Amino acid sequence: MAAKAIGEAIKESVYSEKGILYGAEKWPDEYEKLVGKRQYGVAGSPRFDFYAVDYGWGKPKKFEALFIDGGGSFSLCKSRDFEGGLEIGLSKPMLQMDAFISVLKKIRETLLP
Repeated sequence: MAAKAIGEAIKESVYSEKGILYGAEKWPDEYEKLVGKRQYGVAGSPRFDFYAVDYGWGKPKKFEALFIDGGGSFSLCKSRDFEGGLEIGLSKPMLQMDAFISVLKKIRETLLP
């Protein structure tokens, strides 16, 4: 639901007759309201196939979004190995990653016994 709402808001902004920069003078005030609140960013898109890109030296074997390191962000891209699959990139301190992996394993065991 949230992803759909965000997508609709982006479409509305991009294709608005008022233009994409409509209301830009208010953006600093809007961003100021976010200071101190939990925020998360998403880099990439499953619609852009990073593994299909070939700049002349062959297709990539692995994609990593280095700009997500050390912050509240993760990356999404189309899966290299599975049709319709996603690759999710996440960068956190080791203790947090270990906890995240533990939770994912429990979820997987529950869903795929």
